[in-house]
Amino acid sequence: MLAVFRHALIFGLGPVLQKAASLVLLPLYTHHLTPADYGEIELLTLLVGFFAVVFCFEYRQGYIRALTKKQDKDENSDMVSASILFFVITALAGSACFAIALPFFGDIALGYRVGPGYGAILLLGLFADIMNFLLMATAQARLWSARMVTLGLIQFVIGTGLSVYLIVFMEFGPVSLFIGNTVGSLLAMLALLTMLRGDLVRPAAWKATVTPVLAYSAPLLIGALLYFVLRLVDRIVISEYLSLDDLGIYSMSWKISGLLLTFMFMPFVKSFDVWRFRFYEEKNRTDDVADIARVFIVGIAASSLILATFGADLFLLVADRRYHDAVFLLPVLNAAVILQCCYSISAAAFFVSGATKPWFMILAVGTAIQVSGSLILVQLIGLQGAGISMLFANLAIYLITIRVAPRYWRVPYQHGLFALIIGAVFILSLAKNLWPQENLLTSLAMDTAILIVFLGLSITLKAVRKEEIRQGISIATNLVHRKIGKLTGRTVPRD
Repeated sequence: MLAVFRHALIFGLGPVLQKAASLVLLPLYTHHLTPADYGEIELLTLLVGFFAVVFCFEYRQGYIRALTKKQDKDENSDMVSASILFFVITALAGSACFAIALPFFGDIALGYRVGPGYGAILLLGLFADIMNFLLMATAQARLWSARMVTLGLIQFVIGTGLSVYLIVFMEFGPVSLFIGNTVGSLLAMLALLTMLRGDLVRPAAWKATVTPVLAYSAPLLIGALLYFVLRLVDRIVISEYLSLDDLGIYSMSWKISGLLLTFMFMPFVKSFDVWRFRFYEEKNRTDDVADIARVFIVGIAASSLILATFGADLFLLVADRRYHDAVFLLPVLNAAVILQCCYSISAAAFFVSGATKPWFMILAVGTAIQVSGSLILVQLIGLQGAGISMLFANLAIYLITIRVAPRYWRVPYQHGLFALIIGAVFILSLAKNLWPQENLLTSLAMDTAILIVFLGLSITLKAVRKEEIRQGISIATNLVHRKIGKLTGRTVPRD
């Protein structure tokens, strides 16, 4: 269990620092970008994301599986080289299709077309995103966690620094964010290719090499597309029935709540996606998997409370007043995110066993609920309707998953405990919104009280154990000490 969280912590160190900075930068941007600007950014990001999903073919799942099984270095290098060649072709094809679709999307979704320079920035960013999908999967399979943290921090500093300069000092508007992201992604792509240069060989038969991976991964594309619609259809509905300003507010809410995914979920997934295959093959590790899930859910629940309390206070203190309504959506969105984490862990059974068809059916049900719920509730109660729709869609996916997944991999997850934790987080977060405090010190005192209540509840329910807290502190402390040691040139002993 410790190995999973050790790698997750290393993978997460960079995103934690990046998103901590992002939590400060988001309010800064609100003084230079209007809600309509954020609405534009959200819709264009959605379009780029759609093409990235389609032209990545969900290749990562089969690719990591193949690299994990291939122990021979030559076979491994051949797989990496063949896959890179394949992705260069798909990235070029995806970029060409995107260039054709962009003007029509502008006419329909935005009501106007972006300029050729703006379009070129989006095009280059898409190409780099598709390539990085494969290159980062390679680093993930090899557990290059420390290297990825370093690369991520460099990419963040350069990309975000450029965006801040263009937004704050040059007043370039929404395109500034895409310029920073594109430059950062291109630099990351070049750095990853440099790291993998020892594996770059001329593949003997690249089509034959990638075909088995595609055969395993391509069917998962259906699930990826369903998941894409599940996550983002509410943005399209809001832009259609409300306005770009409303979409900008909703986007800001998700950017705050989405910090949970980058702070906690994505680092965990990068580690767990590799380890879950090992646990499954070893057969007798199900109790370890259940403990990993329990500790992780408690951790992300605590993080969501910190975000809904201290994070919300910080946002309200420094953000433009036009965006203040964004924090009132956090209780619903945070609960939806935790449910997503719960069903993502349980759904590991479908991937390790290769029985992905039931997972597609479950996602299809959740997507249908999300689409119909958004169409109805957004028109009835506005932005809250979009959040509630997402919450119920994720709840439905979770409830069905925990009924079906044990047929393929029986893991003793504590679902009753998860339900209590989610309910407690939702109620405590809602209390923060129902009794807002005008005085900052009073508000911070209330935040502290909420976290103390949650900690006490977690210990009472035995959701987290004292030895696990000590182990977590030890891992984090050792990691920080080693980083300090590298910077100072001193050897720091491990506990």
